[in-house]
Amino acid sequence: MSRLSCGAPGATGVPAHGMLRFATAFAVILLISRPENSKAQTLRGEGRQPFGDATSWVHYSRDRVYDVKHLVLSVSFDWHRKWVGGETAITLTPLAVPLQTVALDSAELKIGKVMAGGAPAKFWTVGEELLVDLGREFKPGEEITLTISHQATPSRGLYFVAPDKGYPKKPRMIYSQGEQENNHWWFPCYDFPNDRFTWETRLTVPAGFTALGNGRLLEVKEHPGGAKRTFHWSLEVPASSYLLSVAIGEFDIIRQEYDGIPVEYYVPKGMPREDALRSFGLTPDMMKFFSEKIGIRYPYAKYAQSAMADFIYGGMENITATTQTLETIHPAEVEKEASSVGLVAHELAHQWWGDYLTCRDWSHAWLNEGFATYFENLYKEFHDGKDEFQYEMMSDARSYMREDETEYRRPIVEPQYTDALDLFDRHLYPKGAWTLHMLRGIVGDELYWQAIYRYGSDHKAGLVITDDVRRAFEAVSGQNLEWFFNEWYAHGGYPEYKVTQSWDEKAKTVRLKVEQQQKVDKITPIFRMPVKIEFSTEAAAWEFTVLVSRQLEEYSFALPEPPKMTRFDAGYHILKTLDFSRSVDELRYQLQRDPDVTGRIWAAEQLGARVHETPAAQVLSEALPKEPFWGVRAEMAKALGKIQLPQARDALIGALKDSDTRVRASAVDALGHFREDPKAAQAIRATFQSQPNIYVRGAAAKAYAAARAPDALPLLKEAARVNSYRSVVAVGAYEGMKDLGDPKAIPILEEGTRYGLDRRRREAAILALGGLARGDQKKAVVDFLLPLLQDPWIFVRDAAIQALGTAKDERAIPALLDASKNEIDPRLRRHARQAIASIRSAGSPEDLEVLRNRLDQLKDQTDGLRERLEHLEQEKGGPLH
Repeated sequence: MSRLSCGAPGATGVPAHGMLRFATAFAVILLISRPENSKAQTLRGEGRQPFGDATSWVHYSRDRVYDVKHLVLSVSFDWHRKWVGGETAITLTPLAVPLQTVALDSAELKIGKVMAGGAPAKFWTVGEELLVDLGREFKPGEEITLTISHQATPSRGLYFVAPDKGYPKKPRMIYSQGEQENNHWWFPCYDFPNDRFTWETRLTVPAGFTALGNGRLLEVKEHPGGAKRTFHWSLEVPASSYLLSVAIGEFDIIRQEYDGIPVEYYVPKGMPREDALRSFGLTPDMMKFFSEKIGIRYPYAKYAQSAMADFIYGGMENITATTQTLETIHPAEVEKEASSVGLVAHELAHQWWGDYLTCRDWSHAWLNEGFATYFENLYKEFHDGKDEFQYEMMSDARSYMREDETEYRRPIVEPQYTDALDLFDRHLYPKGAWTLHMLRGIVGDELYWQAIYRYGSDHKAGLVITDDVRRAFEAVSGQNLEWFFNEWYAHGGYPEYKVTQSWDEKAKTVRLKVEQQQKVDKITPIFRMPVKIEFSTEAAAWEFTVLVSRQLEEYSFALPEPPKMTRFDAGYHILKTLDFSRSVDELRYQLQRDPDVTGRIWAAEQLGARVHETPAAQVLSEALPKEPFWGVRAEMAKALGKIQLPQARDALIGALKDSDTRVRASAVDALGHFREDPKAAQAIRATFQSQPNIYVRGAAAKAYAAARAPDALPLLKEAARVNSYRSVVAVGAYEGMKDLGDPKAIPILEEGTRYGLDRRRREAAILALGGLARGDQKKAVVDFLLPLLQDPWIFVRDAAIQALGTAKDERAIPALLDASKNEIDPRLRRHARQAIASIRSAGSPEDLEVLRNRLDQLKDQTDGLRERLEHLEQEKGGPLH
């Protein structure tokens, strides 16, 4: 999120004399509640914690003593026992020295027997390793095949989905999830990304079921009696073990093709074709775009996507056979809000970046995820245009900066962590994408695509590290880019620019002073970046590129006349924050004339930071209905919500009729900032009752609570009963109940956690309960939450962990300690450690209550002084200056 400021805190046009107490009280409130405020900037990142904790250590790429050549996995499954069994044949050869003992990854597997080269072999297990005595030394280059019989009821890596009393209509499915190193929980293998091999899978399933594997389908063999059948798949391009996958279910298969390559979608039987194509139908177009832009044609025999119930991620790029969450298939009426295009493009991009080229170890995982995120956005640029692309890049920047400012800062390439999954964060995905965007800005479009082709072709079907990208860009561009890779991958943070502009009429010169305000330390450097600066009037524009490489730089530009608009980083090429004081007239001009949607949004944010200023409200109110791009209109609505003047409120009420439902949702959300305003509350209620779009209704429910409408809780109860896609309306209601803080909502929320309800509803209700666990209600709420740590659904357990961390009750620590050690998913273990730290670091309930009371007093003082100010303005007939 951009931290953009203008003016001093509490600047309301009130003369300094006689109003010092008002300014002081108002500044305190703004410091707490408005991070956009310039003085609040001094607090940026102060709540940041170090990345990792006492359980972290430095990880290096695993040493390899052998090379796996080929693997054949032959297994069958039992839903009732959640069992998998069969045999795995692994052909390998020693690398540098002769080898007599082979260590394979194997966790919780029951090993029946092992054959080495056709003869029985001695074997034993230690921890998560299966060790096999080959009987003699094998020399480098000499191949040996190990055949291992095994069975398991795996706790991770392979997941069985089946109906039960709570969910009797749930489809029966099985799916695997190998990333990062989880496949060895259901078959023995070399389970680290720094080896690549070909494989075959022979998957035996009951009649009527289909088993999707990787690569080309060689055969479907019907068993005698017709009770079972075996699907034989073959992957002919070497890949890392975590990409081996299965997806099993009673599927309908919807078929398309790209350039003669089969493109298939495996969806639950009976799903309408149009629903599946709504989510997946653009896949061939994406394959064409990526093939042509990268310069490497899609390199496999087929591409398939399966839609799986209870999938524990959004999507997973299993090679040639992506697994997607069933939730991505959505109704037509929410296509704008719930589009699958980003997810589908992201996972498809991985077929090149992650599958064809794979990071050597997880510290370089941005080469998988940062690339896939940026190419997802590039497809959006191609398909939907530059405005959508820029808005997506801005959303990515905000997402990363929230994590950076409120959680931790780390280098993108980071070898110190606890679990590899800890690295799969917003530094890896959106910031990784942004570094590619900045490289594109530095070398230009033509050289950028040449470098991408060079990188891809030099390392096809191979392993990569970050320096491989640097070498490709340097080879193509002729530039030394060590400085860029050092700053952006080996360090953390981003430039925080403060720009000051002046005009020298006599010299006909614009002077710019550019400061980098980020706190420099061992993680955060002073950044060196070329910056495009454009000055313009109605008749002309002048563009310059300057190198900003020091903490303070000053520049002069000769122009024939003073510019009406200055665009710092014209074209939006740099991940940054910008503090650049502009007048209301200058912001009005930029809001109307800036060709970049990000520039217009920046201007809207600056106007929104001018709390209670009538001219700012007027500019935004007039501009919103004229703005052509929906994203800018949505951001203008947010800005109007912050200004909190009647004119802003009325403009937002008008925006409730916008042609785009996303703008309507933003407008009704912004109306929630108008607390105890009957007109705003009436508009919010009417929106909830009349709007058919579920995202608008969910936002209205939450906003009604934020506005503190007298009958907020009854409306929230009504909203909580609405069944909708992903429980969007109920989730809005539960979030509103948390914000409202009324203990009368607790029974409603407890009912919302009931097993058998939609997972999104349950998770939101649990998180809201954590927010209401205070005062006399804390003990009862915590007692209710603790058993949810044993829920069958992983994300209900995760929500319970986070809610207990919010509740800050020391009685939860033993259960959280158990979760931090024994939960199967690293995300939950990490959240449990964070919850324990939050509880242990919390002040006493008495101290927190004193702070709440003081804040309430300050708010009351501010409200009173604000009324006095409005009275003075009415007497004067306009704003005070």
